[in-house]
Amino acid sequence: MKCKYCNAEIEDDSLFCPNCGRALSNGPQKAPNTPWPKDNGNNKKSSSPSPWLILILVLILGILCFLLFYSPKKEKSDDSSQKSEQVEKQKQPAVNTDSINRAKAAAEQQKADSLMKVAKQKSDSLELLKDSLRHLEHAKPGAPQAKEKQTKASTQQGTAQANPSSARRTVTVQTGTKRLSFGTYKGPMVAGMPHGVNGRLVFKNAHLIDARDPKGRVADPGDYVIGEFYEGHLVQGIWYDQYNQVKGSIIIGR
Repeated sequence: MKCKYCNAEIEDDSLFCPNCGRALSNGPQKAPNTPWPKDNGNNKKSSSPSPWLILILVLILGILCFLLFYSPKKEKSDDSSQKSEQVEKQKQPAVNTDSINRAKAAAEQQKADSLMKVAKQKSDSLELLKDSLRHLEHAKPGAPQAKEKQTKASTQQGTAQANPSSARRTVTVQTGTKRLSFGTYKGPMVAGMPHGVNGRLVFKNAHLIDARDPKGRVADPGDYVIGEFYEGHLVQGIWYDQYNQVKGSIIIGR
């Protein structure tokens, strides 16, 4: 049907016109645009829940979810870490403290033996050096043995003069210099060969100190030996380097 005021199409059982808002019946009816009467306090409050209650419920639900989902994961992670540590411990080989102690004791004993060996070698070298020095002291011109040798030499010369036939057997010792392929010798010589005490052999090339040396020691360029020579071979002496530092003592014998 149509509204009798604005001719708008409305439903048949409508009491008010939705277009103009006027009442369509003659009875006392409230228009839709008429404001509702104020609440005089007698009406009951709405039954919707309080915001604080909702907030408390949300917090409780969050705590429950945390306890339900986080705690088991943590326990599981702890269990897994403990299991991994146990597996690592099982993988690691067991350390035998006895073997470690034995190895340490063996190393200390080996070190002590090495020190004792070095000390013994130094002591032996020192004794050899002392012996060589004693021989050289006795071999000096003012020593008793040297005087005795000079006396014998003068006696032999007197005998040779008295008996010309024995002069052929007389050994003539001269002091001179002999150049060798590996160095230079300076000192007493007999028949052009090093022979006597206080001879000095200087090496210009690396060479064996003496072919009869059982240790096969090799002198460096610039090294020299002072000692006793017999028929071209070193008998005993002191071995020096080019800086006049003692490198050792040499005792070979005749």
